[in-house]
Amino acid sequence: MLESAPLDVEDTSPSRRKTHLPNVAGFLQKLPLPVKLKANYEIEQANFERMHRSLKRQMDPATFPDDASSIASFITIDSAEMHTLNDPLVFATVKDVVPFYILQELSTEEEGSGVGATGCDSVALGCPQEGGESLTGPLGIAITPLPLSTPQSQDLILEAHGQGEGNSIAGNPNV
Repeated sequence: MLESAPLDVEDTSPSRRKTHLPNVAGFLQKLPLPVKLKANYEIEQANFERMHRSLKRQMDPATFPDDASSIASFITIDSAEMHTLNDPLVFATVKDVVPFYILQELSTEEEGSGVGATGCDSVALGCPQEGGESLTGPLGIAITPLPLSTPQSQDLILEAHGQGEGNSIAGNPNV
């Protein structure tokens, strides 16, 4: 009777995930934030290159026969480390190696912190659309900021000041 080989042989196939081994995961978690950011930046750049090669292959498989390898995983950056990136001094020291996906995440966090898409601080300036105090005019009507870049908004401003539709900025360069 033949005995089978032991089953504890380590899998060394290229598709095997190496970062989820307990000793590797623990080591990666203990790395300082700048080292993690730099590694993730390099991983992100390599992933972008893989995506680009994959796109070229999809567009022209005859010219680009080699399939791009799969996308690599990032080193986890926990919420406490992400929070330290909100400190301008910390961010300034690592800004050259912050991956784009983290910049997007920081931008999303900033939108929820009171300074939103309108670019105003909802508490300090009272932007009604951001949930801050409502600014009201003399008739108790909420004041909504208008963009000054369009002729329509300029006409609305003139109408509000009693100058009427006849003096349209869009139609009259002398106004």
